Amino acid sequence: MVIVDATFIRRDWREPFARLARERALPRFIAAAEAALDILRERVGRRMAEGRDASEAGLEVLEAHSPASNPSAQANSPMS
Repeated sequence: MVIVDATFIRRDWREPFARLARERALPRFIAAAEAALDILRERVGRRMAEGRDASEAGLEVLEAHSPASNPSAQANSPMS
């Protein structure tokens, strides 16, 4: 089993891993976590303020990847 930890918001970013799984006849799963944008903003802001955010992505990235700011985010959702 291989686990890839990444945002993969774009279908073309996911496709090389999907292709590799098909080529090797391995099962492929996508775990997608969702939360309301206001909750995500609060969580990211708190982690940044506390200096304990392991992610390189801040509020700017959150906003850029949100369906409200980026209509193609919904179209590229792993669940679409």
